[in-house]
Amino acid sequence: MIQELKLFQQSISSIWRDSYISKNLLKAHLDFNNDAASRGVVSINNTIDWIIKRVPNKASILDLGSGPGLYAIELAKLGYKVTGVDFNKSSIEYAIDNNHIEGKTEYIYGDYLNESLNNSIYDSVLMIYCDFGALIPSEQEKILKKIYSLLPKDGVFIFDVFGKRLADIKKDKRNWYYSNGGDFWRENPYIMLEEVKNFPNSQAIGARYILIDEVTKEKTDYIMWDQYYDEKQIKTLLENNGFLVEEIEHSLVKENQFISNDVMFIKAKKI
Repeated sequence: MIQELKLFQQSISSIWRDSYISKNLLKAHLDFNNDAASRGVVSINNTIDWIIKRVPNKASILDLGSGPGLYAIELAKLGYKVTGVDFNKSSIEYAIDNNHIEGKTEYIYGDYLNESLNNSIYDSVLMIYCDFGALIPSEQEKILKKIYSLLPKDGVFIFDVFGKRLADIKKDKRNWYYSNGGDFWRENPYIMLEEVKNFPNSQAIGARYILIDEVTKEKTDYIMWDQYYDEKQIKTLLENNGFLVEEIEHSLVKENQFISNDVMFIKAKKI
């Protein structure tokens, strides 16, 4: 029996570690005709322009959730030394093969929540594409402590989160469908059960995908979260973890076909 999705429930399986799905995620990252996995070129360039005005040239940058290195390679071309971390193996392999500059980029395959990252110190840490809000609160606390330990005093943490208009777009739903396979989720035919559930008191939205492979009969459960914020909540959260929010920008994402363009970019300083 399948039970209703609970607040911040987590699944054992991850789309990022699924060998079939991860390859399709890489394809989505590299498809600039939509922003299903990475933002469009205009938004990426706007973001890079915003970052370089706030991080000194030739600084060392840690890019958490770096994907195939779309930001890392552009920042490296501008003189920064960038270390990217991602647990999509396909994306990291692509970054090493295609978006690498010797002495300027380094890519690490692993879960940034649990990687030691060699106890290095970076001038700045990035977390782009609303990855922070995809972490449940206990994970957010863990990553903020890690970022704090990886930055020097006055080091800069730059990240983005969804604003409250996200809840106007992602509505509760339950649905199921049959697929012949060969698509994003599976090569084999499968049945998909979908659930999206809002938790307004926690400003969180859960998306659950239960996939039943028609050939292997295997049932796989994927759960993903999005959280949304206002400026006051972000400032309080960062201040409680040793950071001072210096700047919030709302205008970098003009359009977003995938979820929402209500996105806040935050620059916070370690104090």
